[in-house]
Amino acid sequence: EVAAAEFIVFPNPVSRNVSMQFDRMLNGNYIVEVTSLSGQVIYHRNVKLKNSSNLQFDLNSKPPSGTYYLRITDTKTKVSQ
Repeated sequence: EVAAAEFIVFPNPVSRNVSMQFDRMLNGNYIVEVTSLSGQVIYHRNVKLKNSSNLQFDLNSKPPSGTYYLRITDTKTKVSQ
């Protein structure tokens, strides 16, 4: 079983720019999703990482204040983090 990488997200709170710092190098194709507490996906993107321990992306617009879930899923192993 492949263990999920741990990560930190900054800045907190997020305005539009999001940075993720992983605890190890990642390789492969991933799906990045930002979801509201009600389950609404406010951001969805496919990314390819090669020997990278960080990922940066911009949300289309500043989300309303609140709590959001950020998930990155390996498209090959289906492991979510």
